[in-house]
Amino acid sequence: RENPQITVVSDEVYKYVIHSDASAKPEDGGADAGSLGSEGHVHFAKLDGMWDRTLTVSSAGKTFSVTGWQVGWVIGPSRMVRDVQTMLPFVQFCASTPMQEALVSVLKHADQPYKGEETYYDWLRKGYVAKRDA
Repeated sequence: RENPQITVVSDEVYKYVIHSDASAKPEDGGADAGSLGSEGHVHFAKLDGMWDRTLTVSSAGKTFSVTGWQVGWVIGPSRMVRDVQTMLPFVQFCASTPMQEALVSVLKHADQPYKGEETYYDWLRKGYVAKRDA
């Protein structure tokens, strides 16, 4: 490793909103206009040798259109997540318990069929592609 002392904080709030570049044409090796992007999202922590030094941060706000809930999460090695938990009492706001419980419910259902799509995330991506291409 060239820089083993580096810790990565990866903001993956938009990971479910990945879609292709509107200017990419199939004949140029790009995706077609309706594509959601074949590569999809790449989790930084999944890159070779990065899990043990990456904190992945996400939230419900953008993905589920509930920015007022202010509920998010951090995923990473337990030693790093513990450090985040140590800081939590000093954060100036706190998400209410009902919002946290609602998020648990939303996350459980998001991988299920939704409005004719395989998952809520597929429906969301296709909606963004349609808006982009309109």
